[in-house]
Formats: sequence, C-alpha cells, structure tokens
Amino acid sequence: MPLFFLFLSLAFGVSSGISMHFTLWSTTALFFLFVAFLFITRKNRLVVFISVFWLFGILLGYSTFPVLENSQVEYVGIVEKVEWERSVVASSGYMLEEGSWKKLRIPVKIKLPKLRNYQKAPEDRQVIWVAGELRKVNRYPFYEITAEIFGVAPSFGPVDRLAGNTREYFERRLTGAGINSAIPFALFLGNKSKLSYGLRKAINDLGLSHIFAVSGMHVGIFYLITEMLLAVFLLPKRFRLLTVVLLLLLYILSTGPSISATRAFLVFALYSFFACLDYPQHPLNILGFAGILMLVHSPIIIASVAFQLSFVATAGILILLPILMAGNSGLFKGMVSVSIAAQIAVFPLTVVTFEAVPLLTIPLTIVMVPFFVFPIFVGLILTIVFSSLKIIPLAIITAKGVNFLSLFFEKGLHKISELGLIVTVPFPWSYFVALLVSYSLFAILFWHSEQSP
Repeated sequence: MPLFFLFLSLAFGVSSGISMHFTLWSTTALFFLFVAFLFITRKNRLVVFISVFWLFGILLGYSTFPVLENSQVEYVGIVEKVEWERSVVASSGYMLEEGSWKKLRIPVKIKLPKLRNYQKAPEDRQVIWVAGELRKVNRYPFYEITAEIFGVAPSFGPVDRLAGNTREYFERRLTGAGINSAIPFALFLGNKSKLSYGLRKAINDLGLSHIFAVSGMHVGIFYLITEMLLAVFLLPKRFRLLTVVLLLLLYILSTGPSISATRAFLVFALYSFFACLDYPQHPLNILGFAGILMLVHSPIIIASVAFQLSFVATAGILILLPILMAGNSGLFKGMVSVSIAAQIAVFPLTVVTFEAVPLLTIPLTIVMVPFFVFPIFVGLILTIVFSSLKIIPLAIITAKGVNFLSLFFEKGLHKISELGLIVTVPFPWSYFVALLVSYSLFAILFWHSEQSP
C-alpha cells in the first residue's frame, strides 16, 4: 500500500504547512503525529519517500495559503457549493486588490444579503460577483465575505457549461415526468438547498447527511445500472467500462461536483484504468493515488470536513471490512459491516466536529439504503432513460413510484428525528472521547495484524 502511505504523509505535510499560518501548538501537534506515523512505518522501504512527500506537503500547504487582511473587497468566482439560499462557497476566484484583479487560489465562503423579489438564489457552477467585507476565520475555507450586493450569471467555461447543461437535462426529464419532491433531486444530484429547513435539520440530527452526499454509494449504484443496460448489447468488457466511466463523468459533473463525488469518481476511474491494463492494484493504493491528485490540485481541501470524512470513511471500510466479514460473506452481514466500518472510522472526527453522537445512524443507514435510497435512485435513472427514449407512460409510472417513496421517506425522517436520540459530547470531552476511540482502534488493528502497538 505504498501510495496510501505517501498520501498520508502528504496530508500531514499540507496540514502542517497550513497550520503555520495559525497557531504554533497545532503545528507542533501535527509534527509529533507525523513522527508517530514515521515510527509505525519505519520498517517500510518507503521511509525516504514518505519524508520527501511530507516536506513537499509542507511547502505546498504553506505557499498555497494566502495571507489577506480584513477589508472591503470585490470578488468574482464559481459557485462550488450552495449551503442554503444565502450561504455559498465559491472557488476559482479573483479578488480586486489595489486596482487589479488577482487570482485567489483557495475557496471562500460568501454570506449573501436578503434576496430581493427579482433575485434568485445562486446555483452550482454559476459565476458569482460580490462586494462586501472580507475577514479571516479559523475554519475551512478560512476566509469569509459578508456581501452587501451580489450578482450571478451562467458560467462561460466549457466544462461548467457541459455540467450545467447535463444537470438541466436531468432536471427537465425528471420534472417533465412528474417528480415534484425535493428529496429525489437531493439524492441524485446532491443539491440539498431545496430541502426545507426542518428536513435538513432532521437529516443532520439523525446523522444521515452521507446518504445525500454523492459518493461511492451513488457511483456504485450508477455503475451497476449502466453496466446492466450496456451488457444487453453484448459489447466488449473494456468498451463497456470506458463507456461507464464517460457516463459517470457526466453524472459527477452535473452534481457540482462535491469533494466526495470527485473522490468516488477518481477511485473508480483509476480502478478502471488499471483493470484495462490487467494490472490490478490494492484498493488502498487507488484511494491514496486519488488523494494525492486531489491534494496536489487543491491543497486547502485537507481542512475540509467533507474531504476528511470521505477519505476516512472509505479507508475505514477498506481496512475494517475484511475483519468484520471474517468467516462470513452474506449480503445482509456485508451491508451491516460496511455501515459499522464507516461509522467506527469517522466517529472520532464527527464527535470532535459536531460534538454530538446520533444513536440511530447505523440502523437507519442499514434500513434506508436498500428500502428507500436504492429504489429511488434506480427509479430516477429509469425515469431519465424512459423519458429520453420517449416512452412516456413508463416514465410517468416510475416517477409516481419515486414520489411515493420520497413522501414516505420524508415523513419517516421527521417522525424518527422527533425521538431526539442524540448524545451531546461538549468540548473538551469530545476530544477525550475521540482520542480514546482512536487509540482503541489503532490497538485493535495492531493486535489483529499480530504486532504490538
């Protein structure tokens, strides 16, 4: 798993480089964590490369992070994420400074003023212009603009136009067939901005945000369905794989794409590439390769909770699943084991970030995915296919099925969230619990691999 180790060392380095712009204690803590990581991998022949990647990461993180003063600014960028109608994250932006526009290499969070009657909320991949006050904050993306005025326009870039046109095509086919609930669009395109505040709160309280974040689960379902449809035409395997990758790229672009969606696509594309070469790689190697590509392209995302949760959950599944599945490979046990592995892996991170532990996350994930998420997702793809082929009666039938499941799903989420089964873990106990669980997890892994911690 050399690429996975190199990814971890690069992540330590980038985090250390960024932390140098903040506090000394965080930089020191990261240094000792890297020393511990180096000690664990001391018998590995990659120690020299691990050290080089760590130093490269420090340089990358430190040089990428801009030092900006709190001031009145004008900013133009691309909407990367719509948190809700008055809060967005933009990237690939330019800032007016001393009479000239200068490129800003990190994303910024933008708080918008109250929308006027003639204004619409920004959408993913639109160009946004704002004028307001810039200030530095201690959380990702580290700079925040409180806008006084703003404007949006369609993006002129070819990739953004392709993504926007694909998303509009999907939405037009789905709404044309009669789908009127916000849940299918949130599940399929990852756009939660149209969900009501009460529903978003219920999803967060139950710890089910991962279901609505386009990720490996969505990519897996998309692959299974498109592979089955293409297999009908008896096409060669490599041609089918290439076709699925291209279709998946269009789908991922139409979702934003989010960090988790980008990670999932890169992992699948790299897996397909090595499969076509008949040169199979360990899944952790592929995950590490994808992580290296993403960090080199945008080092600042190491501080994003979405990036951390995505990679930690995936690594947790790949590492813990063989242990949990030992001696049994049943479908039900596999579903349960995947959920348990992911939740165990991300538990320290979630308890520190959110200072709360939803007690129903694992059982609800086990129930919701096969009985609601999977059939809704399949129904959406079939609706798009039937609508595109002008088989309108079948498109309407599948759309009605999706609407029924979505309504039942929404009511169920509201009812279950009212139970209030959440354990609050305030600071500093959240850090203590996270450290205890992390140490226990490492000890179990070392014991399982017949090494001493």
